[in-house]
Amino acid sequence: MDFNSSFGNSTAPAQRFSVPGFITFSAIVFAGVIVPLAILDSLILVTVSINKRTPFQIRLVMGNMMVLGLVTLLFLTLEHLTVFVLVAIDSPVPPPRLCSFITWLLFSASSTRILLTAAFSIVVYIMIVKGVKAVKKIPLLVSLIFMWIAGFCTITVPILITSSNNFYAAQVACTPTEFEETIMSRVVAGLYVTGLKVIPILISISMSIASGVFLYKHRHSDRSKKDFTTAMAKLAAFLILGSIANFSGHTLPIFIGKAFPSTSKVAAFYIFFTLYNLSLWPTPILIMVYMRKSYSFTLPCKRNNACVPEKNTSIAAYSRGTVACKVLSI
Repeated sequence: MDFNSSFGNSTAPAQRFSVPGFITFSAIVFAGVIVPLAILDSLILVTVSINKRTPFQIRLVMGNMMVLGLVTLLFLTLEHLTVFVLVAIDSPVPPPRLCSFITWLLFSASSTRILLTAAFSIVVYIMIVKGVKAVKKIPLLVSLIFMWIAGFCTITVPILITSSNNFYAAQVACTPTEFEETIMSRVVAGLYVTGLKVIPILISISMSIASGVFLYKHRHSDRSKKDFTTAMAKLAAFLILGSIANFSGHTLPIFIGKAFPSTSKVAAFYIFFTLYNLSLWPTPILIMVYMRKSYSFTLPCKRNNACVPEKNTSIAAYSRGTVACKVLSI
């Protein structure tokens, strides 16, 4: 096997791609991203599933995010571990269709993550304005299923159009390449980026701003509810960072290639996968911080120093004779 094969297909200029370099990169990604994130996502998923203190609607969206995170890590494993298998057995290069399939999985997962973040921001806004019960469980579940279908099916058309251009650089690295720019390809790419990237991110930002404005206007309202909803609003706002990082991972290499034509395609390849992997970290970390701090507020005790739960409170921890009681959920 040529360990310094050209980076390109029959129509692209040859660029040197180091197989040992990609092996090192894949090993770092697997040990530093895939394995620890798989453990973290799994632990958070279990915690979210059994944590009855958090409203079911919030747990449902968070659980979907964690499941999608685990699925995405599985897809990345296909990309990064393939090199070890191919080098170990020195097998013939896999067919381009397999590379197209991996590309479809990665881009579909990315789109679905952005859609779920938009859904979370909407759910948080409705809960802040109208309360937990305003978000109906069945419609929310149906909406989430639709988003999974939209994220994984809509990207099928662009991938099918460009599948013939995907190839294995140096016979080991699945490489999404630039497709031939035609009117059809531009229309499809524009619809994909606008519908599954830009619009959901704008919705997430708009809902988070609207939530912040509502909380500011009602900043003198009941302390118990305000702290709970503020924690959710902050989480929705911070999750946008993950979506922006996710979006940047797809667009930045293309922008760099257009703005700086001399940029190596090898560099764009590593930039893409580095940003893609880094974009997986914010969501589980922020959810973990949210679950740890969102219930640290208190309620004044009434009626002989016994805590009186507010409406919609499912569990309240209280002790007679104390000054304040810690509320565990709203």
